[in-house]
Amino acid sequence: MYQTKPSLEGFVANSESNLSFSGVTLVFALALVGAVWCAVPFLLFSVRRRIDSLEQVVHENPHVVANDLRRITDMLLLARVQRLWRFRHD
Repeated sequence: MYQTKPSLEGFVANSESNLSFSGVTLVFALALVGAVWCAVPFLLFSVRRRIDSLEQVVHENPHVVANDLRRITDMLLLARVQRLWRFRHD
């Protein structure tokens, strides 16, 4: 039976058989999507574990976190003032 609409399988098979640039690009893109699809669950679970441990540390030591945030804020403010001073005096 003759198909009036080209299928994705036919396009991929034709592209791979001719070894055209679009076929190689399509295969590479599909392999990349497959690799990301397999890696995402592991990445999400490892990040979640780290966030949970950070939340526990913050909950146990709020004063340490507040001091660190104040120090970082002061450093950023100092850097901004220094850039502004250099800009105005150059």
